[in-house]
Amino acid sequence: MKGTRPSPNIRPGGLARLVPEGQPTIARRFNAGCPPSTTASPAGTAEYPDLFRTSASPGHHGIAAIRTTIPPAHESVTIRPPGSLSCCETADNSPFPGGEGRGEGGRRLFPQENFQNRGWFAGRRTPPSKSAPRRLAAFTLIELLVVIAIIAILAALLLPALAKAKQRGQRAYCLGNLNQIGLAMLVYLNDQGDKFPDRRDLKNSLPGGYHPWTTWPPSDPRAGWAWQVFTNENPNPNIWCCPTALAAPVGNLVQSMQAMTTDTNVTLCRYWGWRFDRPDDPVGIEDFWGKSITQAVDDLESTNDPTVGVINGVADVELFVDPYYPRTVPTVPAGFSGYTIHSKGRCRVFLDGHTQFILDARTPN
Repeated sequence: MKGTRPSPNIRPGGLARLVPEGQPTIARRFNAGCPPSTTASPAGTAEYPDLFRTSASPGHHGIAAIRTTIPPAHESVTIRPPGSLSCCETADNSPFPGGEGRGEGGRRLFPQENFQNRGWFAGRRTPPSKSAPRRLAAFTLIELLVVIAIIAILAALLLPALAKAKQRGQRAYCLGNLNQIGLAMLVYLNDQGDKFPDRRDLKNSLPGGYHPWTTWPPSDPRAGWAWQVFTNENPNPNIWCCPTALAAPVGNLVQSMQAMTTDTNVTLCRYWGWRFDRPDDPVGIEDFWGKSITQAVDDLESTNDPTVGVINGVADVELFVDPYYPRTVPTVPAGFSGYTIHSKGRCRVFLDGHTQFILDARTPN
């Protein structure tokens, strides 16, 4: 173009200088991929054939050549492909009023954009630099600590609930055993004319025999004799042992268990029967050996024993129960005060056949 001279050295990222005659130098900065040369054309225009190629050119990308009119002095040149942002900006030494990239009145002429980082130039997306660091997807230390803290809080909330659910399941299994024992007792009483068995001989002859304790219990409520008596009603020996008692230290005390036969392979009985705890002759007022249901209930009610509780009928008479060691009894074996098979209470079966888990403040462990 007449009156202009192109800069002989234009490189990507460098300066393309168009120097109007008699005017201060106007500098334009191009991003990577700018054309290596500029050709002059008539009518005050400048062409950039290497940047914007025509679709007719072999191997080109279908982007039409763009012409821009060389403006008068103090006006900027804006070169942009159709639909794209500006691909050049004024240099720091621009003589235009308003400073770099601004025209008169401070109006911004060239947006300060980093088009190379955006990946666009001449209408094409350029691949990212191979040397650019890539952030790997991973947890930061703070994120990891937050996750661990959340898991710890959830565990603290859920573990007590799980422990309580486990205890309820164990009590349910134990109550199931006692329910079968109660049914066996009722069937036996029905067959025997409502009279309780009198097997004081087994109470004395089973391994260990009758063994009242100087600590606790003061008598011998172990019920190893009962399986042999009720074997016709329920031959399963496993109902006489609560599974929780097998793993509980208190369930393996000698006061808590008794062999049901002389055969050592048979399951040990781990239930107590307070109404059959002494082989005395005559039968004690609180024991049921050989008594009828009516006589047994009346005798027990007449004792007014606070350890027995209020007796108003067969539904209040306890027959068999888990072993327990109240903390209020000073003679309880050392290390077992307040312990029982099931924490905070005990399972038991009554004379009418119903079962119950009773809470007892004397056995919190």
